[in-house]
Amino acid sequence: TTRAPVGLRGSLNMGNTCFLSSILQTLVSTAPVVEYFLRENHARRAGGCEIDDCVACAFDEYVSKAYDDARVATSSAPSTASTALVAGELLYAWWVNEPSMAKEQQQDAHEFFLSFLSVAHANVLGRSIRPRKKRAEDAATCECVFHTAFAGVLRSDIACASCGASTTTREATTGVSLDVPPATKSSRVSLMECLSNFTAMETIENTSRRVCSACAVVSESHGKQTRFERVPKILNFHFKRFEGDFKSMRKNDIHVDFPFDLDMSPYHAHDCKETNHDAAYELYSVVQHSGVLEGGHYVAYVRRDGAWFLCDDAVVREADENEVKSSQAFMLFY
Repeated sequence: TTRAPVGLRGSLNMGNTCFLSSILQTLVSTAPVVEYFLRENHARRAGGCEIDDCVACAFDEYVSKAYDDARVATSSAPSTASTALVAGELLYAWWVNEPSMAKEQQQDAHEFFLSFLSVAHANVLGRSIRPRKKRAEDAATCECVFHTAFAGVLRSDIACASCGASTTTREATTGVSLDVPPATKSSRVSLMECLSNFTAMETIENTSRRVCSACAVVSESHGKQTRFERVPKILNFHFKRFEGDFKSMRKNDIHVDFPFDLDMSPYHAHDCKETNHDAAYELYSVVQHSGVLEGGHYVAYVRRDGAWFLCDDAVVREADENEVKSSQAFMLFY
Protein backbone atom coordinates (compact mmCIF):
# COMPACT_ATOMS: atom_id res chain seq x y z
CA THR A 1 0.00 0.00 0.00
CA THR A 2 1.31 3.42 -1.00
CA ARG A 3 1.36 5.96 1.81
CA ALA A 4 -0.64 9.14 1.18
CA PRO A 5 1.87 11.86 0.24
CA VAL A 6 2.59 14.93 2.33
CA GLY A 7 -0.23 17.44 2.12
CA LEU A 8 -2.94 14.93 1.26
CA ARG A 9 -5.15 14.58 4.32
CA GLY A 10 -8.82 13.92 4.71
CA SER A 11 -11.28 16.79 5.10
CA LEU A 12 -13.99 16.27 7.71
CA ASN A 13 -17.57 16.47 6.45
CA MET A 14 -19.27 19.19 8.48
CA GLY A 15 -22.72 18.31 7.16
CA ASN A 16 -23.29 18.25 3.38
CA THR A 17 -19.82 19.70 2.74
CA CYS A 18 -18.45 17.00 0.43
CA PHE A 19 -18.60 19.59 -2.39
CA LEU A 20 -16.08 21.65 -0.42
CA SER A 21 -13.84 18.69 0.45
CA SER A 22 -13.54 17.48 -3.16
CA ILE A 23 -12.50 20.90 -4.46
CA LEU A 24 -10.07 21.49 -1.56
CA GLN A 25 -8.34 18.16 -2.27
CA THR A 26 -7.96 19.24 -5.88
CA LEU A 27 -6.58 22.66 -4.93
CA VAL A 28 -4.04 21.24 -2.45
CA SER A 29 -2.86 18.99 -5.30
CA THR A 30 -2.47 21.94 -7.72
CA ALA A 31 1.26 22.64 -7.67
CA PRO A 32 1.41 26.39 -8.53
CA VAL A 33 -1.34 27.24 -6.04
CA VAL A 34 0.19 25.23 -3.19
CA GLU A 35 3.68 26.58 -3.86
CA TYR A 36 2.40 30.15 -3.67
CA PHE A 37 0.79 29.68 -0.25
CA LEU A 38 3.56 27.53 1.23
CA ARG A 39 6.00 30.35 0.45
CA GLU A 40 3.70 32.58 2.54
CA ASN A 41 3.30 34.95 -0.39
CA HIS A 42 -0.19 35.92 0.70
CA ALA A 43 0.75 36.58 4.35
CA ARG A 44 3.81 38.60 3.33
CA ARG A 45 1.90 40.86 0.97
CA ALA A 46 2.22 44.46 2.22
CA GLY A 47 3.23 43.23 5.65
CA GLY A 48 0.20 41.01 6.15
CA CYS A 49 -3.45 40.68 5.17
CA GLU A 50 -5.94 43.05 6.81
CA ILE A 51 -9.08 41.84 5.01
CA ASP A 52 -11.91 40.67 7.26
CA ASP A 53 -13.15 37.14 6.60
CA CYS A 54 -10.46 36.64 3.97
CA VAL A 55 -10.99 33.43 1.96
CA ALA A 56 -7.34 33.45 0.87
CA CYS A 57 -6.19 33.59 4.52
CA ALA A 58 -8.48 30.70 5.44
CA PHE A 59 -7.15 28.66 2.53
CA ASP A 60 -3.60 29.62 3.51
CA GLU A 61 -4.22 28.20 6.98
CA TYR A 62 -5.72 25.02 5.52
CA VAL A 63 -2.71 24.47 3.23
CA SER A 64 -0.29 25.08 6.11
CA LYS A 65 -2.00 22.51 8.31
CA ALA A 66 -2.09 19.97 5.49
CA TYR A 67 1.62 20.26 4.74
CA ASP A 68 3.17 21.19 8.08
CA ASP A 69 1.98 18.40 10.37
CA ALA A 70 5.08 16.18 10.58
CA ARG A 71 3.33 13.54 12.68
CA VAL A 72 0.68 12.92 10.04
CA ALA A 73 3.13 13.24 7.15
CA THR A 74 5.34 10.45 8.46
CA SER A 75 2.47 8.11 9.31
CA SER A 76 1.88 5.11 7.03
CA ALA A 77 -1.73 4.71 8.15
CA PRO A 78 -4.61 5.79 5.86
CA SER A 79 -6.05 9.23 6.53
CA THR A 80 -9.20 8.91 8.68
CA ALA A 81 -11.38 11.16 10.80
CA SER A 82 -8.71 11.24 13.52
CA THR A 83 -6.20 12.89 11.18
CA ALA A 84 -8.60 14.80 8.94
CA LEU A 85 -8.60 18.57 8.68
CA VAL A 86 -11.61 20.74 9.44
CA ALA A 87 -12.25 23.51 6.90
CA GLY A 88 -14.67 25.39 9.15
CA GLU A 89 -12.90 28.77 8.90
CA LEU A 90 -12.78 28.54 5.12
CA LEU A 91 -16.44 27.60 4.87
CA TYR A 92 -17.43 30.49 7.16
CA ALA A 93 -15.32 33.00 5.22
CA TRP A 94 -16.88 31.82 1.96
CA TRP A 95 -20.38 32.12 3.41
CA VAL A 96 -19.67 35.70 4.53
CA ASN A 97 -18.48 36.61 1.04
CA GLU A 98 -21.25 34.65 -0.69
CA PRO A 99 -24.29 34.99 1.63
CA SER A 100 -26.62 33.45 -0.97
CA MET A 101 -24.63 30.21 -0.57
CA ALA A 102 -24.79 30.17 3.24
CA LYS A 103 -27.01 27.11 3.49
CA GLU A 104 -26.60 23.89 5.42
CA GLN A 105 -27.34 21.82 2.34
CA GLN A 106 -25.48 20.28 -0.57
CA GLN A 107 -23.94 22.77 -2.99
CA ASP A 108 -22.70 22.38 -6.54
CA ALA A 109 -18.94 21.67 -6.51
CA HIS A 110 -18.40 23.50 -9.79
CA GLU A 111 -20.23 26.61 -8.58
CA PHE A 112 -18.17 26.54 -5.39
CA PHE A 113 -14.93 26.25 -7.38
CA LEU A 114 -15.75 29.29 -9.55
CA SER A 115 -16.95 31.29 -6.54
CA PHE A 116 -13.88 30.40 -4.48
CA LEU A 117 -11.52 31.46 -7.30
CA SER A 118 -13.32 34.76 -7.76
CA VAL A 119 -13.36 35.72 -4.08
CA ALA A 120 -9.83 34.44 -3.37
CA HIS A 121 -8.54 36.28 -6.45
CA ALA A 122 -9.83 39.57 -5.02
CA ASN A 123 -8.40 38.75 -1.58
CA VAL A 124 -4.85 38.04 -2.78
CA LEU A 125 -4.94 41.40 -4.60
CA GLY A 126 -5.87 43.14 -1.36
CA ARG A 127 -9.58 43.61 -2.08
CA SER A 128 -12.50 42.45 0.01
CA ILE A 129 -15.10 42.79 -2.73
CA ARG A 130 -14.60 40.68 -5.82
CA PRO A 131 -15.19 42.19 -9.28
CA ARG A 132 -18.54 41.18 -10.75
CA LYS A 133 -17.31 41.00 -14.34
CA LYS A 134 -13.91 40.08 -15.71
CA ARG A 135 -12.83 41.10 -19.20
CA ALA A 136 -10.79 38.71 -21.33
CA GLU A 137 -7.79 41.01 -21.42
CA ASP A 138 -7.87 41.38 -17.62
CA ALA A 139 -7.68 37.62 -17.08
CA ALA A 140 -4.93 37.32 -19.68
CA THR A 141 -2.72 39.80 -17.84
CA CYS A 142 -3.72 39.23 -14.20
CA GLU A 143 -0.73 37.97 -12.24
CA CYS A 144 -2.59 36.66 -9.19
CA VAL A 145 -1.86 33.02 -8.37
CA PHE A 146 -5.33 31.83 -9.34
CA HIS A 147 -5.55 33.47 -12.76
CA THR A 148 -1.93 32.58 -13.50
CA ALA A 149 -2.89 28.94 -12.96
CA PHE A 150 -6.46 28.65 -14.23
CA ALA A 151 -7.27 31.56 -16.56
CA GLY A 152 -7.60 31.12 -20.30
CA VAL A 153 -9.37 32.91 -23.13
CA LEU A 154 -12.09 31.56 -25.41
CA ARG A 155 -12.53 33.07 -28.85
CA SER A 156 -15.85 33.10 -30.73
CA ASP A 157 -15.94 33.86 -34.46
CA ILE A 158 -19.36 34.81 -35.86
CA ALA A 159 -19.70 34.65 -39.65
CA CYS A 160 -22.34 36.42 -41.75
CA ALA A 161 -24.45 33.90 -43.70
CA SER A 162 -24.66 36.29 -46.66
CA CYS A 163 -21.06 37.38 -47.26
CA GLY A 164 -19.00 35.28 -44.86
CA ALA A 165 -17.44 38.26 -43.09
CA SER A 166 -16.65 37.44 -39.47
CA THR A 167 -16.44 39.28 -36.19
CA THR A 168 -14.54 38.04 -33.15
CA THR A 169 -15.34 38.21 -29.45
CA ARG A 170 -13.21 36.98 -26.56
CA GLU A 171 -14.24 35.70 -23.15
CA ALA A 172 -12.14 35.07 -20.08
CA THR A 173 -12.57 31.64 -18.56
CA THR A 174 -11.35 29.77 -15.50
CA GLY A 175 -12.88 26.54 -16.77
CA VAL A 176 -15.12 25.22 -19.51
CA SER A 177 -18.58 23.70 -19.04
CA LEU A 178 -19.31 20.98 -21.59
CA ASP A 179 -22.66 19.58 -22.67
CA VAL A 180 -22.98 15.82 -22.22
CA PRO A 181 -24.57 14.22 -25.32
CA PRO A 182 -27.69 12.07 -24.87
CA ALA A 183 -27.15 8.43 -24.02
CA THR A 184 -26.30 6.11 -26.89
CA LYS A 185 -26.63 2.32 -27.17
CA SER A 186 -23.27 1.98 -25.45
CA SER A 187 -24.25 4.64 -22.87
CA ARG A 188 -20.74 6.11 -23.14
CA VAL A 189 -19.31 9.24 -24.68
CA SER A 190 -15.82 10.71 -24.51
CA LEU A 191 -14.27 13.99 -23.43
CA MET A 192 -13.01 14.42 -27.00
CA GLU A 193 -16.57 14.14 -28.32
CA CYS A 194 -17.70 16.80 -25.86
CA LEU A 195 -14.81 19.08 -26.86
CA SER A 196 -15.48 18.54 -30.57
CA ASN A 197 -19.12 19.52 -30.04
CA PHE A 198 -18.07 22.55 -28.01
CA THR A 199 -15.71 23.82 -30.72
CA ALA A 200 -17.86 22.84 -33.73
CA MET A 201 -19.47 25.40 -36.02
CA GLU A 202 -23.07 26.05 -34.99
CA THR A 203 -25.93 27.97 -36.57
CA ILE A 204 -27.56 30.66 -34.43
CA GLU A 205 -30.72 32.58 -35.27
CA ASN A 206 -30.34 36.32 -35.77
CA THR A 207 -33.14 37.22 -33.36
CA SER A 208 -31.70 40.70 -32.73
CA ARG A 209 -31.89 41.49 -36.46
CA ARG A 210 -28.20 42.33 -36.47
CA VAL A 211 -26.98 44.09 -39.61
CA CYS A 212 -23.70 42.85 -41.08
CA SER A 213 -21.16 45.69 -41.08
CA ALA A 214 -19.55 44.32 -44.25
CA CYS A 215 -22.53 43.75 -46.55
CA ALA A 216 -25.33 45.61 -44.69
CA VAL A 217 -27.60 42.55 -44.95
CA VAL A 218 -29.78 41.25 -42.13
CA SER A 219 -29.34 37.48 -42.34
CA GLU A 220 -31.75 35.09 -40.66
CA SER A 221 -28.86 33.24 -39.05
CA HIS A 222 -25.12 33.32 -38.42
CA GLY A 223 -22.42 30.71 -38.11
CA LYS A 224 -20.60 30.68 -34.76
CA GLN A 225 -17.51 28.76 -33.70
CA THR A 226 -15.90 28.88 -30.25
CA ARG A 227 -12.32 27.73 -29.78
CA PHE A 228 -9.45 28.23 -27.34
CA GLU A 229 -7.30 31.25 -28.04
CA ARG A 230 -5.33 31.08 -24.81
CA VAL A 231 -5.11 27.78 -22.96
CA PRO A 232 -4.30 27.96 -19.23
CA LYS A 233 -1.57 26.18 -17.31
CA ILE A 234 -4.26 24.22 -15.50
CA LEU A 235 -7.24 23.09 -17.58
CA ASN A 236 -10.51 22.18 -15.94
CA PHE A 237 -13.69 20.86 -17.50
CA HIS A 238 -17.15 20.66 -15.99
CA PHE A 239 -19.77 18.30 -17.40
CA LYS A 240 -23.32 19.65 -17.44
CA ARG A 241 -24.97 16.62 -15.87
CA PHE A 242 -27.98 18.40 -14.41
CA GLU A 243 -30.71 19.17 -16.94
CA GLY A 244 -34.10 20.85 -16.93
CA ASP A 245 -35.54 23.73 -14.93
CA PHE A 246 -35.51 24.16 -11.17
CA LYS A 247 -38.78 22.25 -10.65
CA SER A 248 -37.88 19.27 -12.83
CA MET A 249 -34.11 18.97 -12.57
CA ARG A 250 -32.72 15.59 -13.58
CA LYS A 251 -29.25 14.13 -13.85
CA ASN A 252 -27.55 12.69 -16.93
CA ASP A 253 -25.66 9.65 -15.63
CA ILE A 254 -23.99 8.71 -18.92
CA HIS A 255 -20.36 7.68 -18.49
CA VAL A 256 -17.81 10.05 -20.04
CA ASP A 257 -14.52 8.43 -21.02
CA PHE A 258 -11.53 10.67 -20.43
CA PRO A 259 -7.83 10.25 -21.23
CA PHE A 260 -5.02 10.51 -18.71
CA ASP A 261 -3.06 12.45 -21.36
CA LEU A 262 -4.83 15.11 -23.41
CA ASP A 263 -3.76 16.94 -26.57
CA MET A 264 -5.57 20.29 -26.84
CA SER A 265 -4.12 21.35 -30.22
CA PRO A 266 -7.25 20.27 -32.21
CA TYR A 267 -9.35 22.73 -30.22
CA HIS A 268 -7.16 25.81 -30.67
CA ALA A 269 -8.03 28.73 -32.92
CA HIS A 270 -5.68 27.73 -35.74
CA ASP A 271 -4.77 31.26 -36.83
CA CYS A 272 -3.97 32.34 -33.30
CA LYS A 273 -0.34 33.35 -32.92
CA GLU A 274 -0.30 32.97 -29.15
CA THR A 275 0.76 29.55 -27.95
CA ASN A 276 1.28 30.37 -24.29
CA HIS A 277 1.45 26.77 -23.10
CA ASP A 278 2.17 23.36 -24.51
CA ALA A 279 -0.98 21.67 -25.81
CA ALA A 280 -0.14 18.44 -23.94
CA TYR A 281 -1.83 17.98 -20.56
CA GLU A 282 -1.80 15.27 -17.89
CA LEU A 283 -4.82 14.48 -15.72
CA TYR A 284 -4.30 15.01 -11.99
CA SER A 285 -7.78 15.28 -10.48
CA VAL A 286 -11.26 13.90 -11.10
CA VAL A 287 -14.20 15.22 -9.08
CA GLN A 288 -16.99 12.65 -9.10
CA HIS A 289 -20.65 13.14 -8.29
CA SER A 290 -22.72 10.07 -7.51
CA GLY A 291 -26.40 9.78 -6.68
CA VAL A 292 -29.21 12.25 -7.26
CA LEU A 293 -29.08 16.03 -7.24
CA GLU A 294 -30.69 16.49 -3.81
CA GLY A 295 -28.81 13.74 -1.96
CA GLY A 296 -25.71 13.03 -4.00
CA HIS A 297 -22.12 12.79 -2.88
CA TYR A 298 -18.85 14.26 -4.17
CA VAL A 299 -15.42 12.63 -3.95
CA ALA A 300 -12.12 13.45 -5.61
CA TYR A 301 -9.49 11.23 -7.19
CA VAL A 302 -6.11 12.99 -7.20
CA ARG A 303 -2.78 11.95 -8.65
CA ARG A 304 0.19 12.55 -6.38
CA ASP A 305 3.76 11.22 -6.66
CA GLY A 306 2.80 8.93 -9.54
CA ALA A 307 -0.09 7.24 -7.71
CA TRP A 308 -3.84 7.84 -7.54
CA PHE A 309 -5.73 8.41 -4.29
CA LEU A 310 -9.43 8.53 -3.50
CA CYS A 311 -10.35 11.43 -1.22
CA ASP A 312 -13.76 10.73 0.30
CA ASP A 313 -14.23 13.40 2.95
CA ALA A 314 -12.15 12.28 5.97
CA VAL A 315 -10.84 9.12 4.31
CA VAL A 316 -7.92 9.05 1.87
CA ARG A 317 -6.88 5.74 0.34
CA GLU A 318 -4.95 4.54 -2.68
CA ALA A 319 -6.92 3.86 -5.87
CA ASP A 320 -5.90 2.10 -9.08
CA GLU A 321 -6.21 3.56 -12.56
CA ASN A 322 -9.19 1.36 -13.47
CA GLU A 323 -11.17 2.75 -10.54
CA VAL A 324 -10.35 6.28 -11.68
CA LYS A 325 -11.31 5.54 -15.30
CA SER A 326 -14.66 4.07 -14.24
CA SER A 327 -15.60 7.07 -12.10
CA GLN A 328 -18.52 9.26 -13.13
CA ALA A 329 -16.63 12.48 -13.78
CA PHE A 330 -18.26 15.77 -12.85
CA MET A 331 -15.08 17.84 -13.21
CA LEU A 332 -11.66 17.06 -14.69
CA PHE A 333 -8.41 18.88 -13.96
CA TYR A 334 -5.36 18.64 -16.26
